[in-house]
Amino acid sequence: MVKVRQEKIEKVRELKEKLDSAKAFYLCNYTGLTVAEITELRRRLREKGAILKVVKNTTLYFALKEKNLEDVEKFIPGPTAVLFAMEDEIEPLKAAFDYSKEISKFSFKAGWLDGKIFGPEEINIIAKLPTKKELQAQVVGALNAPIFKLVYSLNWPIQALVFALEQIRKQKEEVK
Repeated sequence: MVKVRQEKIEKVRELKEKLDSAKAFYLCNYTGLTVAEITELRRRLREKGAILKVVKNTTLYFALKEKNLEDVEKFIPGPTAVLFAMEDEIEPLKAAFDYSKEISKFSFKAGWLDGKIFGPEEINIIAKLPTKKELQAQVVGALNAPIFKLVYSLNWPIQALVFALEQIRKQKEEVK
């Protein structure tokens, strides 16, 4: 009979709770990062409402198994850090992706987003998508554009009339 220590069971439980509470999570390869680089990455992610945690692969495996995400197992080998996106699903991914381009040492192994598992190529594509806030700003801009055009179109004849009257006034003053 295999005897599992209570502290290991507790670590799996804690990791599973974090996985459950995150809106999305991404498995990352942090090989080659210095302490200063990983600290800078964690600082940037914290600003985006995310947490980067280095985990043991066996702990991650059992936590994913409890969460019924055993398909992620094939992405686990090698040093693994888990990026937990707690507030926004995409912004922390974009921040980590941008930082990975700066230092060329950080990469994504897989990710879980909206109940689906994505591989590294798909994660890189998702990281290039606009964030939720950027999309909201684009929608607001698209909705406002016709209104501004209408206001400008209605206002222009009045402005043109005022400009013409002003020119006539100046010409009459010059004649006097």
